[in-house]
Amino acid sequence: MSKKLVIVGGGYGGIRLARELDEVMDVTLVEQRDQFVHNIALMRAVVDPSWLGRILLPYDRLLRRGQVVRDTAVGVRSGAVSLRDGGELVADQIVLAIGSTYPTPFKGGDSAAALVAGVHDAHARLRTARSVAIIGGGPVGIELAGEIITAFPDKSVTLIAGSDRLLPGYGDRLGRSLERQMTQMGIHVLLGKRALDLIAHAAPFGPASVKLDDQSDLDADLVFPVMGASPATHFLAESKVHLDRHRIVVDSNLSVAGLPGVWSLGDAAGTGEAMTVAALERQVPYLLKRLRAIAKETAPPRSAYKGWKQPPIIVPLGRDKGASLLPLGIVAGPRITSLIKGRHLFAERAVRSLGLADRDGKT
Repeated sequence: MSKKLVIVGGGYGGIRLARELDEVMDVTLVEQRDQFVHNIALMRAVVDPSWLGRILLPYDRLLRRGQVVRDTAVGVRSGAVSLRDGGELVADQIVLAIGSTYPTPFKGGDSAAALVAGVHDAHARLRTARSVAIIGGGPVGIELAGEIITAFPDKSVTLIAGSDRLLPGYGDRLGRSLERQMTQMGIHVLLGKRALDLIAHAAPFGPASVKLDDQSDLDADLVFPVMGASPATHFLAESKVHLDRHRIVVDSNLSVAGLPGVWSLGDAAGTGEAMTVAALERQVPYLLKRLRAIAKETAPPRSAYKGWKQPPIIVPLGRDKGASLLPLGIVAGPRITSLIKGRHLFAERAVRSLGLADRDGKT
């Protein structure tokens, strides 16, 4: 009899694990949303809502043997996941792939309808705004600035970053390349400044006068708060899952501390890595090996999980500009960045990941 695996979270990590293990385990994927959200492309959808058709994808062809349960996990313990509807899923192994939250509309809400409404509202506000302020100098803020100035070159776009250079965790060359290109595109980049009193804002707002920490004011018709992701672990507060700075405490094997048979990966897992999709390129293959060994009742790998020493990152500025930090520390410019991500934003990869492409690659 196949071992029962429950995966909580149908984001990038969850769907990859579920699809790969569907043939060797009895897989149940628990996801609160009715469709997969290809978050990577949401910045472009804000300037071009026609992209929503490539961002919202059904789960119905993800698994051949297993099932996708639309519900919300409200508790976890070794051997079982409690659901909001009052039910419980018994499992031999559990994976918490619950991801993170982000200001609207840059991650999916509880439903596709909520996400669509958020994107259309942001787009309508953007079309009428003459000046736009983006608060947050991370990848989302940088990409959003590039998308807006590309689609609406006559708008005034200002990016406010709290650090003295863009993306300081990825070395100087990447940040300098992005800042140079953004300036050439007409984006105003304000480094080393922070906006005050934005706690109440989790969605685009304006017109507004944003107070900065140097006591200056920035007036904008539309303000996008994009200060970073937060682990979606709030529902675990009363469980036996240990949290450290809101991330799940895991050991060197990605096993959740104190809960045998429970694992975690992605943004919610406290591996010490940044909350980026790139981390999954290491975490998913590692956890697949361990779970396959459990399914086949063979010896698990002895090696501990090792994340990126320097994670790669690809930051397009619209379709044709941007910069990337590739493995081995290689910094690539606009052409390579456009080919890798800028033109297509990995839309076809998302389709294939959900089993929505036939053998000819057609949907």
